[in-house]
Amino acid sequence: MKEQIEKVHGISNSPFVLGSVTRTIIAWGGLGSNGKRLEISQDSDSFQLACIYKRREWMLEDEAINSNFLVSERCAVDEAAYQGYKEQNNFQIPSKYYYSVAVEEAKWEATNYWDRIYYIPVDDRGVEDDGVRPLDKNYQLDIDSEINRVLIRIGKFTIIKEVPLLLEEWPEFFEEEVRKWKK
Repeated sequence: MKEQIEKVHGISNSPFVLGSVTRTIIAWGGLGSNGKRLEISQDSDSFQLACIYKRREWMLEDEAINSNFLVSERCAVDEAAYQGYKEQNNFQIPSKYYYSVAVEEAKWEATNYWDRIYYIPVDDRGVEDDGVRPLDKNYQLDIDSEINRVLIRIGKFTIIKEVPLLLEEWPEFFEEEVRKWKK
């Protein structure tokens, strides 16, 4: 999308792109005060909130605030979906609380940051093994269902657009989308 923004709005309007907050949080780790290695597990309930708040920190950096365009590969909808999956498959109370916080953050982002959220539905194409999420198709479909559940809850706060399934159509699709954006 960065290329389409620069093509349509000029290189001087290059977007501020938020990186992979998930990989950043996983990489935190390190040694605790007791000298033992700290593990940051994406299976813990607090992992999704750590991702949310790290991205918010990035969103509030001067460069992001002063940019004409802010682009992120993920948003709090994703964390809410992953937490919602845990909440649906875990009967422990903390999962439900973390899910509520994640949904509220998704609403906040949709209200305050994202003019549009682009939803990419799951299809038959393979998923690259990045070592972060399971490759199991049923898991992907469950997460997709959770994403849709969250999108329904935040749909009144922002525009949600579905992305074409064929990757070859993405450049033209996003170029047309970017033409509609204001500086």
